[in-house]
Amino acid sequence: MTRRTYITPDRIVLSLAGFEAAPGMPLDQMLFDSNWPSTALILAKGIYFDPQSGPTHVIGIPTFSYPIRFLASDIGTVNGDPLVRTVLVGGWTIYPGQAQKARLNPKENFAWAIVRD
Repeated sequence: MTRRTYITPDRIVLSLAGFEAAPGMPLDQMLFDSNWPSTALILAKGIYFDPQSGPTHVIGIPTFSYPIRFLASDIGTVNGDPLVRTVLVGGWTIYPGQAQKARLNPKENFAWAIVRD
């Protein structure tokens, strides 16, 4: 089992599942670091349930006049209840008013958020 939380009086680091939390860990393995200069402002969020049609996932999103970052996490189920995993899903392309990703599996569901860069 990995230790996903690192806490000292002046710092907190949270890691993604499967990675040991430590101050010098790579950013792509990190969920949160209190040393980051600021936290992101969440501009929009939602849940996408796959309708299982077409070659791509398309999520309608608001359009912003400044740089944004689109984040999506895989959703599985436990006893029929949605479970948001801390696995970020890449491969999204952002267009005005929508985010698109090629369909890799027959049914993929996502929790998503847009944050200001």
